[in-house]
Amino acid sequence: MGVETERIQAIWQYGTSDLFTDPERAALDLVLAASQSPNESGPEHFEELRKHYSNEQIIEILAVNSLAGWLNRWNDTVATVTDQESVDWASENLSDVGWNVGKHTGEAEEQRKGHPSSVGWTKG
Repeated sequence: MGVETERIQAIWQYGTSDLFTDPERAALDLVLAASQSPNESGPEHFEELRKHYSNEQIIEILAVNSLAGWLNRWNDTVATVTDQESVDWASENLSDVGWNVGKHTGEAEEQRKGHPSSVGWTKG
């Protein structure tokens, strides 16, 4: 949804990849640490974030990370079925970096009509 495939493929190398900026690295450092169990975020993450973002922006980064974490746990727990368009894209573009559909295949009748970008959802 607007992100270059090359950046998605390089996400685990964000710390050294020239595809990511210092502000992006600071945000990704925090969300990676905050996503661990137990949470590994600390004051140093916020010190680095404040070099690039306002308090409101930092709160938004944390809110998005928290919601994504909740959705990831929900979807993994109930094995939410992934639509075929998304499976096809991920299989083509992310298999080389370790992605697989796993338990989220389901039957054709269980799949939603399509990826949000193809059913009228747009960025706000």
